[in-house]
Amino acid sequence: MRALLTAACTALVVALVAGCGENPTPGAASGYYAGSGGGLGAAADYRAEDPTGTRIRALVKPRGLRVVVAYVVNHSDRPQLTPTFRAELFDGRIVNLPRADRDSQVSRIGLPVPRVIGVDDATTIYLLTKERPEAVTSIVMRRADGKTVRLQPKSVN
Repeated sequence: MRALLTAACTALVVALVAGCGENPTPGAASGYYAGSGGGLGAAADYRAEDPTGTRIRALVKPRGLRVVVAYVVNHSDRPQLTPTFRAELFDGRIVNLPRADRDSQVSRIGLPVPRVIGVDDATTIYLLTKERPEAVTSIVMRRADGKTVRLQPKSVN
């Protein structure tokens, strides 16, 4: 099952990073952002629908929060610590996208988030935000070494 999940995450990130193209409208109306660098590739999806995301959404929606699903793939030659994320907004603000598993209500459902992403492995990280995707110019993934990878808006064909 884990191999199937890893393959699916890898295929999604590769498709979003390489094949979808730039979104023609500001703020990624598609809700998809993707990028890669330093051996890590990622796609962040405001509109992902999966059972875990739906469950998280039900818990945080009353507080005005949205769920962003980040798929991270490690193609480097060494294990990587789980990255952090922030959103850069059109109004110039930068906001952190905290992990959902660290939210007091969401933590009760026991989301597994590995501290380390193995070589040629992938993980899914659920993030929280108040921002709509149309307000976001890009999402920045910060690697453990301090370097950043910019996830740009992508259209989905």
